[in-house]
Order: sequence, then C-alpha cells, then structure tokens
Amino acid sequence: MTANYISEFLVVPEGDVYAATWGDGIYRTTWNGTDWTHLSEGLTDQVCQAIARDDSGRLWTGTHDTGIFVSLNDGMLWSPANAGTGLLEIRCLLALGPDDILAGCGGGGVIKTTGVNIEWQPASAGMVAASVNELIQAEDGTLYATTGGSGVHYSTDNGLTWAATNSGIEDYRMMASAVDADGVLYLGTWLSHVYRSLDGGQNWNRADNGLSIVRVGCLAAKDNGYLFAGGFFGGGVWRSSDKGETWTATADEITSDYVWNLVVQADGDILAATYGGGIFRSGDEGNSWTPLNNGLTSLDVNDILELTSGVLFAATSGAGLFRSLDDGNLWERVDASLPENSVYHIAANSIGHVFASTHFDGQLYRSQDSGDSWAIISDGLPAVPISALGFDQDGRLLVGTGNRGVIKSAQSTPVFFSPVTAARNPAGSVTVQWRVSPARHAGCFDVFRNHGESSGGGTSGNTGAGNRPSGSIRLTSPSLTGGPRFSFVDVTAPEVECTYWIRYTNVQGEASWSGSAVAAALTTAPGGLRLDSIWPNPVHDTATVRFSLPHSGAVELGVYDLRGRLVRRLVRETRMAGPGQIEWNATDTAGNRVSAGVYLLRLVTAEGVVTRKALVLGDIE
Repeated sequence: MTANYISEFLVVPEGDVYAATWGDGIYRTTWNGTDWTHLSEGLTDQVCQAIARDDSGRLWTGTHDTGIFVSLNDGMLWSPANAGTGLLEIRCLLALGPDDILAGCGGGGVIKTTGVNIEWQPASAGMVAASVNELIQAEDGTLYATTGGSGVHYSTDNGLTWAATNSGIEDYRMMASAVDADGVLYLGTWLSHVYRSLDGGQNWNRADNGLSIVRVGCLAAKDNGYLFAGGFFGGGVWRSSDKGETWTATADEITSDYVWNLVVQADGDILAATYGGGIFRSGDEGNSWTPLNNGLTSLDVNDILELTSGVLFAATSGAGLFRSLDDGNLWERVDASLPENSVYHIAANSIGHVFASTHFDGQLYRSQDSGDSWAIISDGLPAVPISALGFDQDGRLLVGTGNRGVIKSAQSTPVFFSPVTAARNPAGSVTVQWRVSPARHAGCFDVFRNHGESSGGGTSGNTGAGNRPSGSIRLTSPSLTGGPRFSFVDVTAPEVECTYWIRYTNVQGEASWSGSAVAAALTTAPGGLRLDSIWPNPVHDTATVRFSLPHSGAVELGVYDLRGRLVRRLVRETRMAGPGQIEWNATDTAGNRVSAGVYLLRLVTAEGVVTRKALVLGDIE
C-alpha cells in the first residue's frame, strides 16, 4: 500500500478488509493487513472518503469530487453510480438492504437509492443542515441561495420557502453566483464549472469553454457585458465578453493563487480580494492590475464592499476590518469595537448601514456611521458559522449559515433597492428619484425636504415607527403610488443646498424611511471644487456641464469611457475661481457621435479630482 491517508475501513463477513484512501483509491487485504491489493480500475476519482457493502455483495465507495462508484465483483472494476447525485461530495455510506443505500454528503444532507436502477433522491426532510455560500437577488425580487452541496435554491416569498432549481447542473457544490444587467444568472462550482441560466434559474447549461482555474471562487458581472471569474485555489482572474461562451485570462500581476472575491465599482473598475496578496484593482477590464495594500496589516482579504458614497471596506483574517476614504489608496482599521480579529463577510443596505460577520462564532455587527462605531446585533441568531449576507424584498437581512440554511432578521430595513438621488436642474428645481421592488406596489411614498437652512439636522434613515427627520416638510400631497421607478420634481426647492428623504407607508400604516439625498445649491461660491451637474442626463444631443472652482488655476475636464480611455477633452486651460460651464454634443475627439452607454466626466485641478457619470442614449433619427 502506497497511500498515506486512510479515510475508512470496511470489514466483510468473509474476513477481508477494505481501505478507502485519500488519493489512491481502494485497497483490500486478505492477510490481516500484511499484504494489500490495489483495487482502483474504473475509479476516475481516487479520493475515496467512504466504503460500504450491501446485502447483495455490491461494494460502494464515495468520492470527494465525482460522487459514488459501485463494484459488482469485489472491487476489481468500478463504475459510476451518480444518477441524481449532482456529483456531490460523499462523506459516508450506509447499506440498509440490497437496494436501500444512504449516503451522507458534504453540504447536501442525505440522499438514498430508489431501487435496482441505482438512482438517488434527497432524503433530508426535516433536517436543517444546508450550507449556504451566497445570496443574490434578481431584478424581479426572486432570491437565490447557492449551497455547498445541494445546488441552487430560489424563493419568491422573501425567503419563507425555498425550492431547488438544478436542471442541467452536474456539480451541486456552489461557490459563487452573479446576475448581469440582462438578468442572466451565473453559478461557479467546486469542479471549476460555470453554469448559466437565461430563464430565471429554471434551466442551466455549462458556460466555461476555455476557463482554466481551480475552483470558481467568485464571479462578477459588469453592465457593459463583461463577466469575470476568480480561481479559489489558483488560476487568477479570467474574463468573458460573451456571457460565458468563451474565456480568456486577464493579466498576471495578481500575486496570490487565491482569489476570493471580485467587486465591480461604481466607476467600472474591478477590485479583486485575494488570500495572501491583499487587494488588486484593474481599470482596463483586467488587462493590468495594481495592488492597493497601503495601510493593510493583513493581506488575507475575505471580502470587499463599496458604499454608494464611495467608501470602501475590506474584511480580513487576523487583522479585522479596514476602511478607505480615498478609493483604496490608503486603508485604516475601523473595528475597535469588534472583539473578533477575523471578519469574513460585509454587506450594506440601501441607507448605508454596514453589516459585518465573523465566521466561526456566528456574531453579527452593524455600523450606522460608515464604520466609525459598531454594535452587536446577534440577539436570536444561533451560534453557527455565517457564510453569506443578503437582503430580501422587504429589506430584512438574510444570513446564510454553514449548517442551518438561511436565517432572516425579525425587523425590516427600508425596502428601497437603489439609493435616493436628488439632482439640481438648470432652472433651479430638483428631481428626486428612487426605485423599489416591483412587488412593492401596495403602499405609498412621500417626499420630505428640509427647509434649506443646511443639509444637516436629519437622519440617514430610520425604520420602525417612522420617525420624521428633524426640520423636514412634506412635499407630496397626495402620496405617490405605483412604481417600481419613481421620479418627483420639487419646483419649490430653495437655491441653497437641501436634503431629501422618502417615507414608505405599508397597508398596515407602518412607516420606514430612506435617504438622505443632498441636492447641490443652484449656484456655487468659490469655496470648494464641484462638478455640479450634467443636464440633461441621459444625454440625447447636447448636454451642459456645470462646475465650480475654489481657486484660479489649471483646469482639465474630459469625457472618458468605462475603461478609462479619453473620449473627448472639453477643457484644458487656466480659469478663474468660481462657477463655469461648457457644452458637450456627445461626440468624440474626431467629431463622431459616441456610442450609447455610460461615460465618466472627470474634472481635475490642483485641489483634486471630481467624477460624474453621464448616460448617452442612442442616436435620434
């Protein structure tokens, strides 16, 4: 016997002993262990974790990656027996009769045979043992939970009930998930597979042609159609421009073999969290990567989060939680009130509350001030490993666990999926916009604004009884209904900077708040660098770009695509302090109209850099 790792022994009535080994298949001895025979012909997976024999004399073995094998001739030849298993990791086997075999799975509960045809079906009714790895929400509000052994499940009732949807999937050990701008769902699995669904998860097909990574540890989809995958145990980051049909490797500047998370920033840049190499960023679709580790005292990064304000968080093993206020150029530790040094998952709701979880002790923390202070919120949460965080349609926090399925918070955070925005219009009015779940049509919405003396005095969002922000006035009468997209124009907006909130009232009369959203003053005194507005936005033909300079000096204002390439330089000169404006006719440097899509306007002075997005619509005939 050349194997050094023995998983399990089986003694049969005839006196023979079988050994399942980790990496070298099955062995048998008929001489009390003094001599062993290797029995692995037909085993395509030599990592055997379990072995059993049924009453009819068939031998069974369970493997780490490719499910179950059966032998009809005492182990001389093995054949796959995986109908219905989804290639689960098999950790134990128990023979109850000639056609009644139980198999215990890594993350997938218990399965059993259903007859002489050797087909398997779930046998975990009543067993709460699902290992949930990720939680995502589709545009229509459907929740998807990926598990470490029972595939992907979905819920259309805010997580109260779940159903499996694994048609076409062979590997049920899910490690990553993503949904793109077209609503296409993607899954990454332990066996380095990527699956794609074009019908909301009802059917899946392989989408990993050319992909060469070891375990798909993370997936990220960009609005421009690019899909990225990171290797959990090697292979770096790969890119697909055709929804997973083909894949190519990105640049190899990432120094770690363990890519654990990929995040697409609001400006289109990609952040990669690695274990051992820290954080890397690419602004050119993965063609190059730059490390962002200044201030990090641990390079074992588990998760990254970007708030709508642009603040970044990084969760690390051994050194706690870090925050960056300058787009990752400098990090500072912000978890003084967290007793744990290892933070595994971070998430934020629509009003900017940040949630952080430890893994092994199942503790959950919340910050309502962008990480300055933290409070434990684990009341009622079992002490179980936390493996994922998400939100349902009502804004309740969903906690994916390592062995207890999905647990939901008792209290709701606001229902809004997108932050409330307030944009100053050229005539002085303010347009307030927000979007909610399509299922949220029963209640009503009201817009509130402070009196305009200052932008402070309010709250970033209250839940529960519906506390009115201090000093605010109601602008909507009657209340707004319908949705899911809302747009309200405040024609009475004062010229000074002012703040807006949205109040949602459900059919039971319970209120929750979202905001705040700040609208810039109509005119800006030379007290700060501002890129005030782009009007109209979306851009049909010509847009006016307004800005304000705190000091006289050199100014550069340009239009860039999401890859960071210059499209059109609008200003490059010395200007006096104060407000300014310039027109852009949606053309590039050569005078050609640009393609429809999102562009970045970037204002650069000695005081700093300010960026705003502009959406250009298709050419109007």
